[in-house]
Amino acid sequence: MNKNFKEKQKPSLSRLAILIGAALSLPTFTVSALEEVEQLDSEETIERIAITGSRIRSVNALAPSQITSISAEDLALTGHINVMDALLDLPSVAGGLTNESAGFNYANTGMNTVDLRNLGHERTLVLVNGRRYVSSDVGEILADINSIPTSLVERIDITTGGGSASYGSGAIAGVVNFILKDNFEGVEVEARLSQSGESDNKSDMIRATIGGNFAEDKGNVVVNFERSTAEGLASRDRGVTGVRLRTVDGEKVLNPADLSTYAPKWRYDIGNEEVSWQNGAVGDWNVEDDGYRHADSRTISTPIDRTIFNALANYYLNDDLRAFAEFTYAKTETSNPSDLYAIGSAYRGAEISIDNPFVPDELRNIALAENDSQFIQYRGRLNEFGQGGFDAERVVTRFVLGLDGTFAEDWDWELSYNYGHVSNDQEGNDVNEVAYKKATDVIVDPDTGENVCRDEAYAAIGCVPTNVFEPFTQEMQNFWTNLTTLDGTLKQETFVASISNSSLFSLPAGDVGFAAGYERRSEYAEEHPDSATKSGLTGGVQIDSLEGSYDVDEFFMEVNIPILADIAFVKSLGVNIAGRTSDYSHVGRNESWQVASRWEVNDDITFRAQYSEAFRAPTIADMFNGGTRQGLSLAGIDPCDGVSLSSADDGVSAEHAAACRAIPAIANAIQDGGTFNGAPDDEKERYSFFGPSPDLEVETAETTTIGFIYTPSYLEDLTVSLDYYSISIDNIITGVSDDYKAERCLEGLPEFCRAIERDSSTGVIQTTYNYVFNLAGREVEGYDLEANYMYSLGEYGDLNFNLLYNYVTKHQTKALPDSDWEDNLNELPYFEQRANFSTTYSYENLTVNWTTVFQGSIFDDKDASYFNNDIDAVVIHNAQARYTFGNETPIEVYAGIDNVFDQDPPFLPEGYKNGQAQTATASPYSRIGRMFYVGTVVKF
Repeated sequence: MNKNFKEKQKPSLSRLAILIGAALSLPTFTVSALEEVEQLDSEETIERIAITGSRIRSVNALAPSQITSISAEDLALTGHINVMDALLDLPSVAGGLTNESAGFNYANTGMNTVDLRNLGHERTLVLVNGRRYVSSDVGEILADINSIPTSLVERIDITTGGGSASYGSGAIAGVVNFILKDNFEGVEVEARLSQSGESDNKSDMIRATIGGNFAEDKGNVVVNFERSTAEGLASRDRGVTGVRLRTVDGEKVLNPADLSTYAPKWRYDIGNEEVSWQNGAVGDWNVEDDGYRHADSRTISTPIDRTIFNALANYYLNDDLRAFAEFTYAKTETSNPSDLYAIGSAYRGAEISIDNPFVPDELRNIALAENDSQFIQYRGRLNEFGQGGFDAERVVTRFVLGLDGTFAEDWDWELSYNYGHVSNDQEGNDVNEVAYKKATDVIVDPDTGENVCRDEAYAAIGCVPTNVFEPFTQEMQNFWTNLTTLDGTLKQETFVASISNSSLFSLPAGDVGFAAGYERRSEYAEEHPDSATKSGLTGGVQIDSLEGSYDVDEFFMEVNIPILADIAFVKSLGVNIAGRTSDYSHVGRNESWQVASRWEVNDDITFRAQYSEAFRAPTIADMFNGGTRQGLSLAGIDPCDGVSLSSADDGVSAEHAAACRAIPAIANAIQDGGTFNGAPDDEKERYSFFGPSPDLEVETAETTTIGFIYTPSYLEDLTVSLDYYSISIDNIITGVSDDYKAERCLEGLPEFCRAIERDSSTGVIQTTYNYVFNLAGREVEGYDLEANYMYSLGEYGDLNFNLLYNYVTKHQTKALPDSDWEDNLNELPYFEQRANFSTTYSYENLTVNWTTVFQGSIFDDKDASYFNNDIDAVVIHNAQARYTFGNETPIEVYAGIDNVFDQDPPFLPEGYKNGQAQTATASPYSRIGRMFYVGTVVKF
């Protein structure tokens, strides 16, 4: 950078350091920090900076809502390889997808996503350097935190007061903004190793950052490389998830409670008999001893390899004009092992005739004795096939090009182009259902006496007769298994033009700030399964391709207006107003806006408040989803079932019954006094389709925050803030049951009638479409308490105490507009209380940190009601020590322990994990146990 610019930049950075330092002490920009800025030499030229949550660049800009910040130093003290793991320790972060919760998740395995306020990760917007980050989940807007390099992060700003007015759709719960180092000079290399106290779940990491100036200091380039591997951890390798029976309060209980009857020890159902067949002998079979525990094959930590390359550059063409660029390449490879493959006569197979030559005589005799049964049913696991699941590779490529600068001294402007591309490819093995059924239907060829497939057409193409009573040979498996693939692509393009002025004109109370701009964004996604899956040959589910796109044009504006200053009880009072109008190609025009105010009473006391209205637009997956098809059961879905000319089944209203009688085919069926049969026992194939939803609108939200900041002058190093928040979301996009759609169609609502198709001749429902609709609601209220205090020990160093505490007073959901609100608070995973308390001791080259993470007591609200559904509070302690050797070429070494006291996660009766049973412990709790790590950082 040129000499004039360096002179201009240095004081600016010192002010920036003060502001950020204050934000780290208490994650808001405090009054005391701003006063320090004002006390600096007023003659020095300073640079206006951007603060997350506001488009106005100003040293004195005040965040319109609470901001929590994590610095690079804070990240280092956590010892985490992935920034997501550090975010999980924050009380406001519920998790989303993590390495410990994304197992058995086919759509986005290996992804790390942020979920603020437990409102769903799709309602948290992720930015990098204030710009949108491309999604890694095909058809959705979910950024993968795995692709963001930890070592390049300068700080992370988290605002939980909404952010649609500043940044657009998706910021209902808040914004997570990763600020990267863009003026780095020198070389920094780090290596790290970790493993659990059980000598497993090993991981390693190496990363390097190189940066420097060029062209007489007019420009700077930063290059970063990061490589990490984690071997993952199987559920069977931990006591809480790996044992079949647990003793709770002196009683033996299954772990978890539900076991599958599809088990490695195969079961054969012959009439009323349930038997096994092993080693040429008939045996007993019962679920308590022989049932399959899904957790035996699943993971509690997903194995993952990450390779990330980043480059950032900026160059000053002159003192007022800068060019900048960013480039990211991130490849994530994961393996998602799953259950042993289930197979049976009712699941991907067919019943076995007793004339099948593979049927053992002992089983055939049982069949003949059981009322002359002609068929044998069976179920089991493909033990020879190995675990199910798949391997996934996700590659993120992103670049940003732009210009920014100043004109007329006070005006800032920026033009930027942001392009993101993601390939998301999965590969696994599956059973070709048709081929398997043909291969297991075996007869004896009357001409040759050999066992052959009954279907001659399949026999002609090499059908391999398959014996379901003995282990499968490789030749058998080769015939009826196939490679399955799912290849996805996402593209995002964003163009932004903006201007801002922090002193547009002056009022008696101060300068008016202004910002405005235009943003054009386009999203595209496509996903294609293999031909067998697309044809419905694997598992009976037919999955079609997804392809869709949309674009949006947005205009935004923001003003900061000072109202009063330097009068009794008002050091300063200002209002921030921001608005955005967004014109979507698929849902039309929508608006978001916010009004915020900050009142500094004096040097000690500050109040702040904000009200905003935000929205979230439907995604490509919502609007353009491919046509997935599966079989349809009519049981219990048709309110017209049982309707006659004069009566209807219990629970069917008179209005619904009358609407049923008005359907011509049903009227014909009941005209002679009959009763309509809406669930006939026939052989007709019926299907349910998951496809694009044509009637969606945006989700809408209202957010209110009211806060108080206390920075007592008598105790300068103490800062305390308390913030109340209330978020209400309407029109949440959700799926509904077929019977609900049928009832609403009877009421004449066309969007639901499109989802139900009846046979025109019989009136029976033939097809349903699982569209999603804007029907649900959610309300959340609570308080955030933050406190920071630094205590000087004089020549013996400093102690820094930091507390983050979240207390939720309401978390309720409404599934349908006419349903009652359901109270979810204190039911997994909706904690009432979470906290993080950190103590850091610094003395010369030594830094020691102790962090305590608290999760309050909660209830496991599952169907089973065991004596241990009430879960006690859990407290985890983490510790780290760092020491730096040398000055010219400092070498820093560090070591740490996560979960110092090896706290076990709670045992849950049905093993809650993302709403699924069978995992024996909940994803909000780490199941790994104590972890050790060591590392070193070398700086040149």
